[in-house]
Amino acid sequence: MIEEGRHTVNLVTHETGFADRERMRRAFLRTYGVPADALRGNARREAVAAA
Repeated sequence: MIEEGRHTVNLVTHETGFADRERMRRAFLRTYGVPADALRGNARREAVAAA
């Protein structure tokens, strides 16, 4: 949901069961080394570069 970018980060937070956006941000930092917003931005840049 984050990489596709069709949904807001707040909606993704709610739909994936995180209590709030900050908890999701910390989980993404632990798992991926970047916050969810940065992961979304990276996915968008990769999609543009591939096109």
